[in-house]
Amino acid sequence: MSGGFRVEVGRPGHRVRYVLHRHDAAALTDLGRRLTAPGTWVKVMGSPAGLRDALPPHWTMAPVNHLMSARSARAW
Repeated sequence: MSGGFRVEVGRPGHRVRYVLHRHDAAALTDLGRRLTAPGTWVKVMGSPAGLRDALPPHWTMAPVNHLMSARSARAW
C-alpha cells in the first residue's frame, strides 16, 4: 500500500489494520470508500474533525489514542 502499511491482525473485531504515514485526506477518503469489511481499522495521526470529514459517514471513530514511534539507526 502506498503511503502506509497493511497489518493482518486476525482478532475478533480487529481483523486488519491500515497504518498511514501521514494524514492525507484524499487517501483516507479512498480507503474509507473501498474498505467495507467489519473489523477493519485505519490508524493515522490527525485532528478528529479532519479525520471525520475525510471518512464516509458509515465509519465509526474510536476515541483519540496514541501512536508510538521510535528512531532507528538500523536499516530494515
